[in-house]
Amino acid sequence: MANSVSTPRPGTKWAVASDYTASFVSPANYINKPEVRDSIFDAYDEQMLYDLLIHSNKTIKSKNTTYRWMEHDSYFHTHTVESKSGSAGANNPVTITLEEGTGAPTDHQSSGTLSAPRKKNIVMVYTATGAFRGYVTAVDKSAADAHTVTIKPVDATVDLVTATVAGDKVTVISSAASDGAGMTDPMSRLPVEFFNYVQIVDTQKKTDAGEAANESWVEVDGKPYFYHQLVVDGDFEQRAKLENAFIFGQRGTQVDPDTTKTAYLTGGMEWSQQQEGYDEPYSSAIGLADVQNVCKNLDLEKAGSKQLMLSGNNANIDIDEFVKGRLDNTAVDWTKMGLGSAAGRVADFGIDGFVYDGFYFMKKKFNLFNALGITGGFTASPYPNTVYSLTWDRFRDAGTGKDSDTVCLRFKQSDRENRFMQFWTRDKKITNDDKFEFNYKAEAGLQIALARHINRLYK
Repeated sequence: MANSVSTPRPGTKWAVASDYTASFVSPANYINKPEVRDSIFDAYDEQMLYDLLIHSNKTIKSKNTTYRWMEHDSYFHTHTVESKSGSAGANNPVTITLEEGTGAPTDHQSSGTLSAPRKKNIVMVYTATGAFRGYVTAVDKSAADAHTVTIKPVDATVDLVTATVAGDKVTVISSAASDGAGMTDPMSRLPVEFFNYVQIVDTQKKTDAGEAANESWVEVDGKPYFYHQLVVDGDFEQRAKLENAFIFGQRGTQVDPDTTKTAYLTGGMEWSQQQEGYDEPYSSAIGLADVQNVCKNLDLEKAGSKQLMLSGNNANIDIDEFVKGRLDNTAVDWTKMGLGSAAGRVADFGIDGFVYDGFYFMKKKFNLFNALGITGGFTASPYPNTVYSLTWDRFRDAGTGKDSDTVCLRFKQSDRENRFMQFWTRDKKITNDDKFEFNYKAEAGLQIALARHINRLYK
């Protein structure tokens, strides 16, 4: 069997009959082709984010192990008070130190040398006793990651020094200058850089040549074909490891014990949400109020209207019972959800939807959250009661100026080869060992832009 490389083919509807040239069904012929897999595997079901990204044409080549994208923060950022100083009393100014911040968005940028507040800004200081307007009379940005802002209350009766405590929020709302004054200091907005890694995932299956591999005869388009069970198991294992990396992976590096070189780990959906997203706990069952909280978070982040909900089985039933029954069932934009007819997409991906508060929620029961031995094989597993809501739209990369999918599969490709998904065999003619080897390798990662839009509902 010749070496083969599988590549995503956007806009193509695969025909089972024309995809075979021999009686042996190799993974190159079905690893990314749901119509073929559906004919071969018993009770096959497309239940993976990996599949969904491929068949929704959300794939992007990456020339490097590290891939990057840039996002803009809000123009008027909400700052956090790290500490305050000043003399208590009405109409006295308070001097606050901005929170250093380690993530994005953050109060400081460019290695802690830049921040948004300027003299003559009008700000709103949000405290436990109320929201108070203030006027910025001085700023000191000489210490990196420790910029100070002096704010005088606009209302002379307000004791802003006493009211302000660490953790309070400050937002620039306007500016005011006197007649004949020079211009207020300029402010520029820097994009925030994000990155992730492609991860090399490989699988090998091996059998002695004289030991017959398990075979099954199937009929595809009226023609009999057979496959080795080892090959099928290898396909399943390879795709499952990729899927698990996309969902549960944490971005980082490790030392490969065989080569002592760096092994790169891609950051998955759960890790991305933990960095920037929202947590919305619920006590018994997901109800309308919980979805309302999600919508409020999306409004705050000015998120796009298209949202993809990936739900564990318990949470999915809750949504059907308490939310979907009350709302309009018109959410799914089928032109954005892959290939083929609308009916075919329903069969492939099991996607349904609803509309609420102007957001189009495309809802999918995500069986990986219920898989024995991975996430659902123990009583305390949180995943069957978990929902992740992602912005399923496009955004403009602030670095390149180009539009891109918020959620997409990134795969490595060089001038020598495409490393999206590869399969090859070796036998005694190559190794001199009386064995068959079935090898799989992929170098791919997940990109989730606008991760601050991700909402996790969990119990």
